[in-house]
Amino acid sequence: SQGVAWREILIGKTVGILGVIFALLIPLLLISLGLWLILNNFQITSDSWFRLLFLLTGYAVYFVVCATIAVAVSALTKTSRSSLITLIVLWIAFWIVVPRAMQNIGAGIYPTPSKSQFDKLLESDLAKEGDSHNPNDPKFAALKEEVLTKYNVKDIKDLPFNYSGFVMSQAEEISSAIFRKHYGELLEKFKLQNRVAEITGLFNPYLAIRHFSMATAGSDFTAYENFQWQAEEFRFNMIQKLNDLHTNKIKAENDRGQKVSRAIWEEFPKFEYREPTVFESLSKQSLAIFSVVFWLILVFSVIWFLPKKPI
Repeated sequence: SQGVAWREILIGKTVGILGVIFALLIPLLLISLGLWLILNNFQITSDSWFRLLFLLTGYAVYFVVCATIAVAVSALTKTSRSSLITLIVLWIAFWIVVPRAMQNIGAGIYPTPSKSQFDKLLESDLAKEGDSHNPNDPKFAALKEEVLTKYNVKDIKDLPFNYSGFVMSQAEEISSAIFRKHYGELLEKFKLQNRVAEITGLFNPYLAIRHFSMATAGSDFTAYENFQWQAEEFRFNMIQKLNDLHTNKIKAENDRGQKVSRAIWEEFPKFEYREPTVFESLSKQSLAIFSVVFWLILVFSVIWFLPKKPI
């Protein structure tokens, strides 16, 4: 009656809903930001600021999408009751059923072995490479003969190093390579399972923002995988350093009764996790970023072209 266009009504209602949402969230965000600064003694890295910026931007887009969906459903239904029922059904489907279903579908398409099955695979491959604790094992017996021939001695006691430490070093290289192979295959299966949910983000705004926000916060699968490999690399280097000490610092005779100085132990480095930057994390989440942008364009298109419902 006042000459307000249908499109202006839709935009106004969407902005009104967003105004209520941000009026509730902004004070909480400011409080959280203050606590975050205090807990970090106001020492915040530029990468953390970028993470915060991208996280806030992502969720701002997410709230715009949710508000627009609510207004669009309301505009397409004849009564408030049918609008409420439709939105509840969409909420149950998009936010509860579909995310859980995608996890199960992904696990069904790309099944992973159980813990016991994984251990059996490792044991089977390790058995093929011989037993370093068995002096009669053919492979390690051949290694022993090769070392004796190389140093032109007849007994391991005559070697210029501790043969026990040397064998443990060789065994660690073999077992580590086998573990990396199987664990890498397992992580690849998990990655494919997550890929199913990532693709579904094109049809589900919750899954789209979930993968984007996890990558921004550094808690996505890529960050998990990165940590696992860094931890494994640190473990392998530490074990090999111990084996090197055993080989070169401990004499073969009465090796259990010998000790190394405290200074040597102090040389062992501490594990320091190198967290990928937010740009490195997001560079591997192109589909999640595309899904968030796609939903933003989609809801704007809906508002712009949504036909007026008949009275």
